[in-house]
Amino acid sequence: MNRIKHIFDFSKKEQYAILLLLVIILLSSIFMLVSDQIFPTKHLAIDGLADSVRFFEHSITNTKHIRSETSSFDITDPDVSSVRMRLNPFPFNPNKMPAETWRELGLEDYQIRAIHNYEQKGGKFYSKADFAKMYTISEEEYAILEPYIRIPSLESHSGIPQKDPTLSTALTTNKTDSISKEAIFSIVDLNSADSTELMEIPGIGKWFAHRILKYRTALGGFIHPTQLLEVYGIDSDKYEQVIPYIEIDSNAIQQLKVNHLEFRELLQHPYLKYEQVKELVSYRERRGFITSDELFRQVVSIDDEIFGKLQPYLDYR
Repeated sequence: MNRIKHIFDFSKKEQYAILLLLVIILLSSIFMLVSDQIFPTKHLAIDGLADSVRFFEHSITNTKHIRSETSSFDITDPDVSSVRMRLNPFPFNPNKMPAETWRELGLEDYQIRAIHNYEQKGGKFYSKADFAKMYTISEEEYAILEPYIRIPSLESHSGIPQKDPTLSTALTTNKTDSISKEAIFSIVDLNSADSTELMEIPGIGKWFAHRILKYRTALGGFIHPTQLLEVYGIDSDKYEQVIPYIEIDSNAIQQLKVNHLEFRELLQHPYLKYEQVKELVSYRERRGFITSDELFRQVVSIDDEIFGKLQPYLDYR
Protein backbone atom coordinates (compact mmCIF):
# COMPACT_ATOMS: atom_id res chain seq x y z
CA MET A 1 0.00 0.00 0.00
CA ASN A 2 2.83 2.37 0.81
CA ARG A 3 4.29 1.87 -2.64
CA ILE A 4 0.94 2.66 -4.33
CA LYS A 5 0.44 5.67 -2.11
CA HIS A 6 3.92 6.87 -2.98
CA ILE A 7 3.06 6.75 -6.72
CA PHE A 8 0.11 9.17 -6.23
CA ASP A 9 1.97 11.40 -3.84
CA PHE A 10 2.09 14.71 -5.84
CA SER A 11 3.39 18.03 -4.77
CA LYS A 12 1.08 21.09 -4.64
CA LYS A 13 2.36 22.40 -8.01
CA GLU A 14 1.84 19.03 -9.67
CA GLN A 15 -1.70 18.81 -8.27
CA TYR A 16 -2.53 22.26 -9.69
CA ALA A 17 -1.08 21.32 -13.11
CA ILE A 18 -3.13 18.11 -13.30
CA LEU A 19 -6.28 19.98 -12.28
CA LEU A 20 -5.68 22.63 -14.95
CA LEU A 21 -5.11 19.96 -17.62
CA LEU A 22 -8.39 18.22 -16.70
CA VAL A 23 -10.24 21.53 -16.96
CA ILE A 24 -8.79 22.22 -20.41
CA ILE A 25 -9.78 18.74 -21.62
CA LEU A 26 -13.29 19.18 -20.27
CA LEU A 27 -13.74 22.59 -21.88
CA SER A 28 -12.40 21.32 -25.20
CA SER A 29 -14.88 18.44 -25.18
CA ILE A 30 -17.79 20.77 -24.42
CA PHE A 31 -16.71 23.17 -27.17
CA MET A 32 -16.57 20.38 -29.76
CA LEU A 33 -20.09 19.24 -28.84
CA VAL A 34 -21.72 22.69 -29.12
CA SER A 35 -19.57 24.21 -31.88
CA ASP A 36 -21.92 23.07 -34.72
CA GLN A 37 -24.80 24.99 -33.09
CA ILE A 38 -22.76 28.07 -32.30
CA PHE A 39 -20.72 28.15 -35.53
CA PRO A 40 -22.65 26.37 -38.35
CA THR A 41 -20.39 24.89 -41.03
CA LYS A 42 -20.49 26.61 -44.41
CA HIS A 43 -20.45 23.92 -47.10
CA LEU A 44 -18.87 24.83 -50.40
CA ALA A 45 -21.22 24.85 -53.38
CA ILE A 46 -20.07 22.24 -55.86
CA ASP A 47 -22.75 22.68 -58.49
CA GLY A 48 -20.19 24.07 -60.87
CA LEU A 49 -17.89 21.15 -60.24
CA ALA A 50 -20.72 18.69 -60.89
CA ASP A 51 -21.49 20.45 -64.17
CA SER A 52 -17.84 20.24 -65.16
CA VAL A 53 -17.74 16.54 -64.40
CA ARG A 54 -20.88 15.92 -66.45
CA PHE A 55 -19.43 17.95 -69.34
CA PHE A 56 -16.19 15.96 -69.20
CA GLU A 57 -18.07 12.64 -69.24
CA HIS A 58 -20.17 13.85 -72.17
CA SER A 59 -17.02 14.91 -74.05
CA ILE A 60 -15.43 11.49 -73.60
CA THR A 61 -18.60 9.69 -74.70
CA ASN A 62 -19.01 11.98 -77.70
CA THR A 63 -15.38 11.56 -78.71
CA LYS A 64 -15.67 7.77 -78.57
CA HIS A 65 -18.83 7.95 -80.69
CA ILE A 66 -17.19 10.16 -83.30
CA ARG A 67 -14.16 7.90 -83.51
CA SER A 68 -16.30 4.83 -83.90
CA GLU A 69 -18.25 6.50 -86.72
CA THR A 70 -15.32 7.92 -88.64
CA SER A 71 -12.73 5.19 -88.33
CA SER A 72 -12.39 1.72 -86.93
CA PHE A 73 -8.95 0.65 -85.84
CA ASP A 74 -8.27 -2.99 -86.51
CA ILE A 75 -5.87 -4.16 -83.85
CA THR A 76 -5.18 -7.31 -85.85
CA ASP A 77 -3.84 -5.22 -88.69
CA PRO A 78 -2.51 -1.95 -87.17
CA ASP A 79 -0.37 -0.95 -90.18
CA VAL A 80 -3.31 -0.88 -92.58
CA SER A 81 -5.67 0.66 -90.01
CA SER A 82 -3.32 3.57 -89.25
CA VAL A 83 -2.89 4.29 -92.97
CA ARG A 84 -6.64 4.07 -93.57
CA MET A 85 -7.28 6.59 -90.80
CA ARG A 86 -4.77 9.04 -92.31
CA LEU A 87 -5.81 8.82 -95.97
CA ASN A 88 -8.90 10.48 -97.45
CA PRO A 89 -9.25 8.68 -100.81
CA PHE A 90 -11.26 10.05 -103.73
CA PRO A 91 -10.96 9.49 -107.51
CA PHE A 92 -7.78 11.12 -108.82
CA ASN A 93 -5.38 11.20 -111.77
CA PRO A 94 -1.82 11.11 -110.36
CA ASN A 95 -0.39 12.97 -113.37
CA LYS A 96 0.37 16.66 -112.80
CA MET A 97 -1.76 16.81 -109.67
CA PRO A 98 -1.09 19.94 -107.52
CA ALA A 99 0.35 19.61 -104.03
CA GLU A 100 -2.88 20.85 -102.39
CA THR A 101 -4.85 17.98 -103.92
CA TRP A 102 -2.25 15.44 -102.80
CA ARG A 103 -2.54 16.84 -99.27
CA GLU A 104 -6.32 16.50 -99.39
CA LEU A 105 -5.77 12.88 -100.36
CA GLY A 106 -3.71 12.44 -97.18
CA LEU A 107 -0.14 12.22 -98.50
CA GLU A 108 2.78 13.71 -96.59
CA ASP A 109 4.92 16.55 -97.96
CA TYR A 110 7.95 14.31 -98.53
CA GLN A 111 5.81 11.99 -100.64
CA ILE A 112 4.46 14.89 -102.68
CA ARG A 113 7.98 16.20 -103.30
CA ALA A 114 9.11 12.76 -104.53
CA ILE A 115 6.19 12.57 -106.97
CA HIS A 116 6.81 16.08 -108.33
CA ASN A 117 10.54 15.38 -108.68
CA TYR A 118 9.68 12.26 -110.66
CA GLU A 119 7.45 14.30 -112.99
CA GLN A 120 10.02 17.10 -113.39
CA LYS A 121 12.50 14.52 -114.63
CA GLY A 122 10.06 13.46 -117.34
CA GLY A 123 8.27 10.73 -115.45
CA LYS A 124 4.62 9.98 -116.13
CA PHE A 125 2.10 7.52 -114.73
CA TYR A 126 0.84 5.40 -117.61
CA SER A 127 -0.75 2.81 -115.35
CA LYS A 128 -1.59 2.11 -111.74
CA ALA A 129 1.51 -0.06 -111.52
CA ASP A 130 3.66 2.98 -112.31
CA PHE A 131 2.22 4.75 -109.28
CA ALA A 132 2.84 1.64 -107.14
CA LYS A 133 6.54 1.80 -108.07
CA MET A 134 7.01 5.13 -106.25
CA TYR A 135 9.32 4.25 -103.36
CA THR A 136 7.57 6.72 -101.05
CA ILE A 137 4.20 4.98 -101.48
CA SER A 138 3.89 1.98 -99.18
CA GLU A 139 2.06 -1.22 -100.07
CA GLU A 140 -0.64 -0.38 -97.51
CA GLU A 141 -1.16 3.08 -98.99
CA TYR A 142 -1.28 1.74 -102.54
CA ALA A 143 -3.84 -0.93 -101.59
CA ILE A 144 -6.17 1.76 -100.26
CA LEU A 145 -5.62 4.27 -103.09
CA GLU A 146 -5.53 1.80 -106.00
CA PRO A 147 -9.34 1.62 -106.55
CA TYR A 148 -9.49 5.43 -106.82
CA ILE A 149 -6.74 5.90 -109.42
CA ARG A 150 -8.15 7.17 -112.71
CA ILE A 151 -5.63 7.35 -115.59
CA PRO A 152 -7.11 8.24 -119.01
CA SER A 153 -6.05 6.16 -122.02
CA LEU A 154 -2.75 7.69 -123.06
CA GLU A 155 -1.37 7.49 -126.59
CA SER A 156 2.02 8.49 -127.88
CA HIS A 157 2.47 10.92 -130.76
CA SER A 158 2.81 7.93 -133.10
CA GLY A 159 -0.70 6.78 -132.23
CA ILE A 160 0.41 3.62 -130.39
CA PRO A 161 -1.17 3.20 -126.97
CA GLN A 162 1.15 2.83 -124.00
CA LYS A 163 1.35 -0.69 -122.58
CA ASP A 164 0.38 -1.36 -118.99
CA PRO A 165 3.37 -3.32 -117.59
CA THR A 166 1.18 -5.14 -115.03
CA LEU A 167 -0.89 -6.88 -117.68
CA SER A 168 0.01 -9.51 -120.25
CA THR A 169 -1.82 -7.83 -123.12
CA ALA A 170 -1.79 -8.10 -126.87
CA LEU A 171 -2.64 -4.81 -128.58
CA THR A 172 -3.67 -4.83 -132.21
CA THR A 173 -4.69 -2.21 -134.73
CA ASN A 174 -7.24 -2.58 -137.52
CA LYS A 175 -6.93 -1.52 -141.17
CA THR A 176 -8.38 1.93 -140.46
CA ASP A 177 -5.59 2.59 -137.93
CA SER A 178 -8.10 2.69 -135.05
CA ILE A 179 -6.70 1.34 -131.82
CA SER A 180 -8.10 -1.89 -130.40
CA LYS A 181 -7.54 -2.26 -126.66
CA GLU A 182 -8.74 -5.84 -126.40
CA ALA A 183 -6.41 -7.61 -123.98
CA ILE A 184 -5.58 -11.29 -123.75
CA PHE A 185 -4.98 -12.65 -120.26
CA SER A 186 -3.81 -16.03 -119.08
CA ILE A 187 -5.86 -18.02 -116.56
CA VAL A 188 -4.19 -18.31 -113.15
CA ASP A 189 -4.57 -21.23 -110.74
CA LEU A 190 -5.12 -19.78 -107.26
CA ASN A 191 -3.54 -22.78 -105.52
CA SER A 192 -0.23 -22.78 -107.39
CA ALA A 193 0.33 -19.16 -108.45
CA ASP A 194 3.04 -17.07 -106.85
CA SER A 195 2.73 -13.33 -106.22
CA THR A 196 4.06 -12.41 -109.68
CA GLU A 197 1.47 -14.58 -111.41
CA LEU A 198 -1.32 -13.25 -109.22
CA MET A 199 -0.36 -9.68 -110.11
CA GLU A 200 -1.02 -10.49 -113.76
CA ILE A 201 -4.73 -10.72 -112.92
CA PRO A 202 -6.51 -7.42 -113.69
CA GLY A 203 -7.19 -5.60 -110.44
CA ILE A 204 -4.69 -7.58 -108.35
CA GLY A 205 -1.66 -5.58 -107.29
CA LYS A 206 1.12 -6.33 -104.83
CA TRP A 207 -1.07 -5.82 -101.78
CA PHE A 208 -3.92 -8.07 -102.87
CA ALA A 209 -1.47 -10.72 -104.08
CA HIS A 210 0.13 -10.73 -100.63
CA ARG A 211 -3.27 -11.04 -98.95
CA ILE A 212 -4.40 -13.89 -101.20
CA LEU A 213 -1.20 -15.87 -100.55
CA LYS A 214 -1.48 -15.30 -96.81
CA TYR A 215 -5.09 -16.49 -96.71
CA ARG A 216 -4.30 -19.46 -98.98
CA THR A 217 -1.65 -20.60 -96.52
CA ALA A 218 -4.05 -20.30 -93.57
CA LEU A 219 -6.76 -22.25 -95.40
CA GLY A 220 -4.52 -24.90 -96.87
CA GLY A 221 -5.60 -23.90 -100.36
CA PHE A 222 -8.78 -22.71 -102.05
CA ILE A 223 -11.71 -25.05 -102.69
CA HIS A 224 -14.04 -22.57 -104.39
CA PRO A 225 -13.56 -19.14 -106.01
CA THR A 226 -16.05 -17.52 -103.60
CA GLN A 227 -13.48 -17.95 -100.83
CA LEU A 228 -11.73 -14.95 -102.35
CA LEU A 229 -14.50 -12.85 -100.77
CA GLU A 230 -13.07 -13.89 -97.39
CA VAL A 231 -9.74 -12.24 -98.22
CA TYR A 232 -9.37 -8.89 -96.49
CA GLY A 233 -10.14 -6.04 -98.90
CA ILE A 234 -11.79 -8.07 -101.68
CA ASP A 235 -15.42 -7.04 -102.08
CA SER A 236 -18.04 -8.17 -104.58
CA ASP A 237 -16.90 -5.64 -107.21
CA LYS A 238 -13.29 -6.79 -107.01
CA TYR A 239 -14.44 -10.43 -107.07
CA GLU A 240 -16.45 -9.89 -110.27
CA GLN A 241 -13.41 -8.20 -111.80
CA VAL A 242 -10.99 -11.07 -111.18
CA ILE A 243 -13.22 -14.16 -111.44
CA PRO A 244 -12.88 -14.52 -115.27
CA TYR A 245 -9.11 -14.92 -114.94
CA ILE A 246 -8.81 -17.57 -112.23
CA GLU A 247 -9.22 -21.32 -111.86
CA ILE A 248 -8.78 -23.66 -108.91
CA ASP A 249 -7.12 -27.05 -108.68
CA SER A 250 -8.84 -28.33 -105.54
CA ASN A 251 -6.62 -31.43 -105.53
CA ALA A 252 -3.75 -29.19 -104.44
CA ILE A 253 -5.21 -28.32 -101.02
CA GLN A 254 -3.37 -29.21 -97.83
CA GLN A 255 -5.71 -30.98 -95.43
CA LEU A 256 -6.00 -30.35 -91.70
CA LYS A 257 -4.63 -33.29 -89.72
CA VAL A 258 -7.22 -33.14 -86.95
CA ASN A 259 -5.61 -35.74 -84.69
CA HIS A 260 -1.99 -34.64 -84.94
CA LEU A 261 -1.78 -30.84 -85.14
CA GLU A 262 -1.12 -28.87 -81.97
CA PHE A 263 -3.54 -26.33 -80.49
CA ARG A 264 -1.75 -23.35 -82.01
CA GLU A 265 -1.63 -24.93 -85.46
CA LEU A 266 -5.33 -25.81 -85.46
CA LEU A 267 -6.22 -22.31 -84.29
CA GLN A 268 -4.60 -20.79 -87.37
CA HIS A 269 -7.32 -22.18 -89.64
CA PRO A 270 -9.86 -19.42 -90.50
CA TYR A 271 -12.88 -21.71 -90.01
CA LEU A 272 -12.04 -22.78 -86.46
CA LYS A 273 -12.58 -20.66 -83.35
CA TYR A 274 -10.72 -20.75 -80.04
CA GLU A 275 -13.43 -22.57 -78.09
CA GLN A 276 -13.84 -25.17 -80.85
CA VAL A 277 -10.12 -25.92 -80.93
CA LYS A 278 -10.12 -26.12 -77.15
CA GLU A 279 -12.95 -28.71 -77.21
CA LEU A 280 -11.19 -30.64 -79.96
CA VAL A 281 -7.84 -30.89 -78.19
CA SER A 282 -9.51 -31.68 -74.86
CA TYR A 283 -11.43 -34.59 -76.39
CA ARG A 284 -8.27 -35.89 -78.04
CA GLU A 285 -6.43 -35.92 -74.73
CA ARG A 286 -9.28 -37.62 -72.82
CA ARG A 287 -10.81 -40.00 -75.35
CA GLY A 288 -8.42 -40.43 -78.26
CA PHE A 289 -8.61 -39.79 -82.00
CA ILE A 290 -11.60 -38.34 -83.84
CA THR A 291 -12.47 -40.70 -86.67
CA SER A 292 -15.43 -39.25 -88.58
CA ASP A 293 -17.36 -36.14 -89.52
CA GLU A 294 -20.19 -37.19 -87.20
CA LEU A 295 -17.87 -37.47 -84.20
CA PHE A 296 -16.16 -34.22 -85.12
CA ARG A 297 -19.50 -32.40 -85.08
CA GLN A 298 -20.41 -33.96 -81.74
CA VAL A 299 -17.17 -32.76 -80.20
CA VAL A 300 -17.06 -29.32 -81.84
CA SER A 301 -20.07 -27.01 -81.78
CA ILE A 302 -20.22 -25.76 -85.37
CA ASP A 303 -23.07 -24.65 -87.64
CA ASP A 304 -23.91 -26.32 -90.94
CA GLU A 305 -22.59 -23.54 -93.16
CA ILE A 306 -19.15 -23.35 -91.58
CA PHE A 307 -18.84 -27.14 -91.38
CA GLY A 308 -19.70 -27.40 -95.07
CA LYS A 309 -16.76 -25.10 -95.85
CA LEU A 310 -14.43 -26.84 -93.38
CA GLN A 311 -15.26 -30.47 -94.20
CA PRO A 312 -13.07 -30.79 -97.38
CA TYR A 313 -10.02 -29.85 -95.28
CA LEU A 314 -10.52 -32.44 -92.52
CA ASP A 315 -8.17 -35.41 -92.39
CA TYR A 316 -8.79 -37.96 -89.57
CA ARG A 317 -5.85 -40.25 -90.37
